[in-house]
Amino acid sequence: MSSARDSAFEKQHLWMYLQALGLDPSSSITFGGKMVPHAHLGENMFDKLNRDAFHIVSYFLFKTLDEALAKEVFRDCWPPFDQKLDMEFRKHCCEWLKEISAECGSSFPQVVGSLLMSPGGPKFIHLMYHFARYVAIKYIKTKSNNSLHFAETFNVKPQDMHKCLARSHVARNRFLQILQREHYVMQKYQENVNLSVKQVRNARSECMSLQNQI
Repeated sequence: MSSARDSAFEKQHLWMYLQALGLDPSSSITFGGKMVPHAHLGENMFDKLNRDAFHIVSYFLFKTLDEALAKEVFRDCWPPFDQKLDMEFRKHCCEWLKEISAECGSSFPQVVGSLLMSPGGPKFIHLMYHFARYVAIKYIKTKSNNSLHFAETFNVKPQDMHKCLARSHVARNRFLQILQREHYVMQKYQENVNLSVKQVRNARSECMSLQNQI
């Protein structure tokens, strides 16, 4: 898969994760007297520099991950309506993302502060894709309801808004469960890769030891 196709896949799935987690692109927010319409959000929002989208999306993801901690961490810099607050906001984002990266190891991109200074382009999309995916996995483990009856709900005709919302909720949870299975497969794959590398190293070590004995 080419880098262009990788980027297209990641920005598409970044937006899917955000919607599955409950980000509402139809509403708008105001901070510091400035309207920030969610019309600036979407699959292509980070094709170019987009600080407003970075503020909205990153804060949303941190709040979804741990609302109480996010409010505490960003207490003195949210909303970031001036340059000083923006710098403080990016600093806290960078520190938290570095903690996530350290937790995930090689499965999460390296976090550098300069990337958050220019929130846009393939490298930034790559980081945000993995961040959103990480939050979605955590969401599944803590909040997703596995007892929903998918078939029955999808067979219901959308006669009223309540049933439509129920179908939407089921689809959202179904998507997150698929993501969970994908995460499990990738985790097992990485474990097998690590085991294979270890076995190869041991074999080389034994071979060198035997050669030295000859």
